[in-house]
Parts: sequence; C-alpha cells; structure tokens
Amino acid sequence: MEERVIEGKIPGENDNKINKCEHQKKIIIIVFILLLSFVSFFIYIKEEGNKKKNTEITQKPNIVVNNKEGKNTIDLKDDKNKDNKEESNVQNGGLSRFVKTNIDINIFAKKEENNYQKALKEFNKGKYKEAQNLFESLKGYKDSLKKATECNSKLKESDYLKAIDEYKNKKYKEAQNLFESLKDYKDSKKMIAKCKFKIETGLEFCVCNSGIFLMGSPDSETGRNQEEYLRNVYISYNYYIGKYEVTQKQYKIIMGTNPSNFKNNENCPVENVTWNDANKFCKILTEKYKEILDEDYIFDLPTEAQWEYACRATSKEPRYGNLTEIAWCCFNASQTHVVGERLPNDWGIYDMLGNVLEWCKDDYAKIIPHDKDVIYPDPYSKNISGKKIFKGGSYSQDISKVRAAYKDSDPPTKKYPNLGFRVAIVKKK
Repeated sequence: MEERVIEGKIPGENDNKINKCEHQKKIIIIVFILLLSFVSFFIYIKEEGNKKKNTEITQKPNIVVNNKEGKNTIDLKDDKNKDNKEESNVQNGGLSRFVKTNIDINIFAKKEENNYQKALKEFNKGKYKEAQNLFESLKGYKDSLKKATECNSKLKESDYLKAIDEYKNKKYKEAQNLFESLKDYKDSKKMIAKCKFKIETGLEFCVCNSGIFLMGSPDSETGRNQEEYLRNVYISYNYYIGKYEVTQKQYKIIMGTNPSNFKNNENCPVENVTWNDANKFCKILTEKYKEILDEDYIFDLPTEAQWEYACRATSKEPRYGNLTEIAWCCFNASQTHVVGERLPNDWGIYDMLGNVLEWCKDDYAKIIPHDKDVIYPDPYSKNISGKKIFKGGSYSQDISKVRAAYKDSDPPTKKYPNLGFRVAIVKKK
C-alpha cells in the first residue's frame, strides 16, 4: 500500500507537542503550590515569634537584688512554673486574666448591692437627701433612678410642709424662701404671693365656715332697737374676715395716708375714714394681690350678716364674753387702743366689739324680711337708702351699743374718730 504524506506535516508531530505543553503546565502548578506553602510557613513562623514576644512582655519577672560581698547583682525570676512550656504559660495567663476579671465584676456587683441596700435603709429612716445621693451614684442599678426620683419628691414634700409651718408661725420671709426653692411644686407660687402679701401688708384673716345662725336680737335684749329683726340666716359658703381691725400702718401702706384722729400708735385701728375710703382700700387690695385669691373671691367689706356671724362665732348671747375682757368701751377707754389687746372670740377674731365701729357693705334698710319659719341665705341690702351700715360699738359708746346685734347707719361720705373697718375675703356679689 502506498503511504500518503501530507505536505508540510509529519504524522504524530502534533501529538508530541500537546503532550509537551501539558507537562509544562503541571510543572508550573507544582511550583506555585510549593511557593504558596513557603509563604504560608513564613507567615506562621513570624506570628509565632510575635506571640513569644508578647508572652515575654506580659510575664513580669520578680527582681531580686542580692548584695553579696559588696557586689550588687540582679536575679530575674519567673512568677511561677518557669520550666513550663511557652504554650502552657500563655494558656495559664489567659485563664488568670479571665478569673481576675470575673472576680473584679463580682466585687463591683457586691459593692453596688451594698450601696443599694444602704440607700434603702436611709430612705426608710426618712433621710431622703442621703438616700438620693446614694441612689444617684448607682447610675441605673436596679430601680435606683426611680428611687432617686422618689427621694426628690419626698424632699420637696418635706420642704413644703416645713414652709407651711413657717407660714403658720408667721415666719413669712423664711416660708417665702422655702416656697421659692420649690418652684412649681403644688401651690408654691400662690404661697409665695401670700408670703409677700403678709410681709407687705401685715393683714391676717380667720376662716368663717358656712352655717346657720340666729341674727338680730330678741325683744328682751338690753339696748335693742326695733330694727334688729330676729331671723334665721344661712351663710352658704366659707369666707374669711380680718383677724384685727385695719390699722393705721396698714391703711397708710395701701392708701399712702393716715387720716386718723388718734395717731399715738400706728398699730391702733385706723379711724376717721368714710365708707368710700374703706371700699377703695378693698378694691386696691384686690387689684394688687389678686394672685392670692381663689376664683370668684375678692377683698371687700363684710355684709352685715357676715359681720354678725363672725362676731358671734359660737355664741348666742349679746356678747361673746365678759365685756371688760373683750372690748374697749366707755368705761375703760377714752380713745382707740392697739388692736388685739383684748380677748378674741371662739374663732380667734379680735375687737369685734368696742375700740372702733366698723363699716359694712350693706345699705341700711328700715324693714327687712324676718319670717321666723324661713331661712334667709346670704342676705345683702343695696341701693335702698343711700346709707351704709356700721356695727360693733366703740371706745366712746355706752355698753348698750357694744353688742353683736347693734347697728347704725350713715351716708358713705361720713367719717368719725370712732369709726373704722375690717377687711373680708368674700365672693363677688
């Protein structure tokens, strides 16, 4: 058979070339793997060297100074087990640090718990400031933040009650400072205004709770006049009336003048004032100190019914006590006296009888309803006669006029050296 030879090619030549290429590829792969292994090994050796250095740094040798034969030498000793392998030292050091960390955490937790329990004890003893400081130092441990807030509330309440006591004891400046430190707590703002009112005016008031009383006088009462109609009156709401008659000093503070006839002592009641003057005094007070008043209340003159109710207090007699002990009148005085020197009635109100007569809000009415079977709520007469009522008797009058039921009247422009007034806090009419 005749062999066929393709031009330019020898049979089997291509197969040899392919085999040669595959062999070269395998060699390259093996070299690459060897190179990669060498690099990895180099990195491993380097890391182990770093670990060894770090281990040597963290291990603190004990330094012992020997002084033998006059020579100073230094011996370096490992802490423990210096013959142990390096890997064991690393593991033991890690375990030691882990144990130490846990011990520190336990100690810290125990300290926090001790402080928490101490704070609770201070709180239960009422030492709220000390407890608050401890709770705040705990920074959120358990309910310490809530307890700190509770301590703050307790401290505010304690200061508030202390301020109220100071106010009741007439230490108005001290009370004002305490209320100011409380800012918006409860009614502190209103109490600050009340303290200022007391400091600036000196006016004091007694509460008169609502109730029913028998107003006027019976036919048998000595000195009675026919206009003192006996009738049942209902005072429908609580109001306040001046503990004392308005003094010359207080009047001058508000009005800028002292019209009194007797000026020997500024703590004597102001007199020689008209009804118009007294009414103006009350209006100025209301405008200047309205912040201390409850809603719908004003400073004003008391009505005749409010005045007599406050005068009698718990008494059903013409007077609330022995006349020589409770009043300045014609047999023991020839002029006005300092307010509050006689005995008060059962509600703590002074000089309701004697010293000076007192203007009331009402107009004088010659005839008023007085059915014995009817209860009259808050009676008040106005725009009837053009005359205003005054009550209580004075230092210059006979004892027959120094009675709870006694009343007289004059135009609002009249004034006398035995006629003054006291202020009430009542609802707007």
